[in-house]
Amino acid sequence: MEGENKVRKALDIGDLLDSENSSPKAATPKREDSKDALWGPDISLEGKEEENPFQIQEQQVQIPQETKPVFENMALENSLDIDNEPDQLARLPTIQLPLNISPVKTENLSAASSIKSSIPKSRLVPTPAVIDPIHYKLPTRRWIDPVNFSDIPALDPLNDTITKIFGNVHSSQRPNRIKMSLEQALEYEDPYDPLIKSFNWRQVALLARNDLISTHPADVKDIMHLWYVRWSAMIKLKLYDLIQSEIDKLKANELQEMMYELYPDIFPDQSGQMVSFEVLCLIAHLPSLKGNHHESIHRIYKLMYPQRPWDFIPDNTQHYQLVLYVVCLLIQISDLVLAASVLNELLQEHESDPHMWSMLGRLYLQAGDLETAKEIFFKVESMLGLPQSTEFQKLPEYPQPELILSQRGFYYFAIGDYNEALNQFTQLLTTCPEYDSAKNNVAICQLYAGNVSQASR
Repeated sequence: MEGENKVRKALDIGDLLDSENSSPKAATPKREDSKDALWGPDISLEGKEEENPFQIQEQQVQIPQETKPVFENMALENSLDIDNEPDQLARLPTIQLPLNISPVKTENLSAASSIKSSIPKSRLVPTPAVIDPIHYKLPTRRWIDPVNFSDIPALDPLNDTITKIFGNVHSSQRPNRIKMSLEQALEYEDPYDPLIKSFNWRQVALLARNDLISTHPADVKDIMHLWYVRWSAMIKLKLYDLIQSEIDKLKANELQEMMYELYPDIFPDQSGQMVSFEVLCLIAHLPSLKGNHHESIHRIYKLMYPQRPWDFIPDNTQHYQLVLYVVCLLIQISDLVLAASVLNELLQEHESDPHMWSMLGRLYLQAGDLETAKEIFFKVESMLGLPQSTEFQKLPEYPQPELILSQRGFYYFAIGDYNEALNQFTQLLTTCPEYDSAKNNVAICQLYAGNVSQASR
């Protein structure tokens, strides 16, 4: 499972909180400035008036007639999505992409309770921290100012979804929903944990606000992490405009004054950008949430290639994570050829990584090239120690079952063998019950197999 943890760390560009888990060492991708360079900052991200050699053409990727409807309605969740925490809602059958890597994750939001700042135990009425005159000049004072927080409307999208889906079902037979107030959560040692597990995103955002107001402006890392927690919760509530409003109030995109070097008397041993990588990724991800994927690509490239002295400088692993996110955005805009090209470039540096090969196979699967996808899946299984074969072999147990069983399930789903796909995802769920995405995939396979009553359980 060590390899799995490493790849999980690399793929989730938002999950930067668990620093003790190692990430795969990623060499810096090639950065030629030529017109045809994959990584160069001169790639046109909007308009595309000139002919793009990587632009997908109808004759380049032939989607077989029998599989095209599958991918148009595909709602299976990819285990490489790393979105398996309990806060994930089951996706409806309108999502087309089986591969999606989002930088916004909440599986480690509970780490907010472990921050080292002196946040008071009573968080219902936040008390601003006592600030010495030397700290008045810090720009982070703006980040803890109560006037810069937007009011969170009393929304409950999860309850609305349950009501919509189970409207004709008696309330006693509906899925259990734990509603928790902020007062109840504060009785726990880690109040974020029960709120996240019970999907009380509004309370998470309110608690993060109270903690921010009580944080000292010199505790920069705590401030950035708490804003990430708050905005992640607001994303779950789909309050994108309110997030943008708070970003504007904080001047989070104006990084000139957010350099540690400008305040040597307060941060004598620190340098670089105060705004954290996770916050910058979330800000870059925001336009994509509203449908503007090209703008998110543009922002990610600005993160990948800093030009100004005050820009955040990503390390090799962070650069690698940003490239993976660009791949997912290219999939969102249906530029599958360029996405595959970028993945092939990464594979030259990570050719022994089975998860990266599996990702490429799923990309070919989505494009309709089933034979190539199957060959890549066989290669992945061979890399994991399974005997080479021309057909998938059934074994009592598998190395890294979340990888092998999920890619097999996707393949069987693509060729229309929903019962066999159901078997694969059911076995995955039995082997790895913590994989919530497998539950969704089982339900989707039940629907396509005609077992509606089983799917609704």
